[in-house]
Amino acid sequence: MASASPPQPTPYAALLRWRLELRGLRDAAQYRAGHLSEALKKIPVESPLHRGLSAEAYEADCKLAVLNNELSEVRRQLRILEKNSAAREAPLDPPVNLPERVSSPESEVLPEPPAAAVVDTVPVPVAEAKSDPVVATQPEPPALPDYVVR
Repeated sequence: MASASPPQPTPYAALLRWRLELRGLRDAAQYRAGHLSEALKKIPVESPLHRGLSAEAYEADCKLAVLNNELSEVRRQLRILEKNSAAREAPLDPPVNLPERVSSPESEVLPEPPAAAVVDTVPVPVAEAKSDPVVATQPEPPALPDYVVR
């Protein structure tokens, strides 16, 4: 009696199975490569991972970056404080150059102006001004325009 052996695949069937396996492997590899390329796109170019650093060096680099950021923030706040303190210490008005006072008692007493230099500032009524020969000979001032140009 003939022993029952499993049917032998034909060369064509074996080729189809082999192609399917290769296609599956290829698809799986493309799928993984797509995920890897997407993951690599998310890593910044200046990242130490692109420079080939070890995990410890990468961690130290990250800590250094954080410390640099904190240092720049502290420097910024220090500049602001220096500006504010300089603004508080600055005088509000510019200094005025006043002459120094002489402490002698003679200079503190102001002399009286001469009598001829005293000018009477009391206004003279118009009727009296026309009768006064000095005022009457002076021409009247020109009339002022309705508007003033500044």
